[in-house]
Amino acid sequence: MLTPLRKMLKFDKPLEARGYRPLQMNFDDQLKALIFFHLEEYEPGRELLEALDKNDFAKECVAPPKGIQKSAFFEAINNRGLAGRS
Repeated sequence: MLTPLRKMLKFDKPLEARGYRPLQMNFDDQLKALIFFHLEEYEPGRELLEALDKNDFAKECVAPPKGIQKSAFFEAINNRGLAGRS
């Protein structure tokens, strides 16, 4: 399912943090999390974060290797790594 998307959305360089902290999610991590979010029909992002922490499939196949904290997740989704933001 992700292979065609990865080919279509191929980026020349990886996302970079715009602050002093490194990104905890790369583009592939974000893509997998958002697809899982919509397939499972979660309402708030908190439900997704709980699944990434407690659901064995989500922890193994969707979450970043080191996991993700609430603040880092919402920061990554909302504004970090966006090209052209000031």
